[in-house]
Amino acid sequence: FVMSMLGFAEANRHAMRVAVAKNLVINVVDIVSIAMLKLIAWHDKKLDHDPDGQRKHAQDFASILKRYGELPANQDRVYTEAPGVFELADGDVLLIGAWLLGREVGDRAGDLTQRRLRSVFAEREKLLLNMQATVFFTSTAHLRSFCAISRKAFNRLCCESSARTSSNTCGSESQASRRRCFWCCKR
Repeated sequence: FVMSMLGFAEANRHAMRVAVAKNLVINVVDIVSIAMLKLIAWHDKKLDHDPDGQRKHAQDFASILKRYGELPANQDRVYTEAPGVFELADGDVLLIGAWLLGREVGDRAGDLTQRRLRSVFAEREKLLLNMQATVFFTSTAHLRSFCAISRKAFNRLCCESSARTSSNTCGSESQASRRRCFWCCKR
């Protein structure tokens, strides 16, 4: 058994410091990092040929994805931080929450972690099948919407991050191309 440490540095950088006793302060990983680590773990379980572990990580990710927009800290953000997404998602707070989560994961992921997450999204059909097993989604269409909008937010930030380092993942340096990378298809 070999455990990948990919994503742990990012998770530690964004951890909350919590005093659990008079002289004991620990780092607690936030929900955005847990979502990122769940996607990485899902990919790693595929490499370990562990379908039960894969399904478990996908279901945990699905639970986070579904509830993220409803968290008290995000309730105002779903209306204020992404007015264009609000319209695109027809005001669906759950979809907007998925967008926020994808944006935050993409914003904090380093280059190696972004590459791994892109490979996870490249296998989205298998991820969707694993996520579908969770009781939280009422239909495959609803689940696909959650994943698509979260993936689009992540990809948009990956493209913007790549553009800052002069290698745009969508193959063009134009602002329109970066927007198209985010808004284009409904995979």
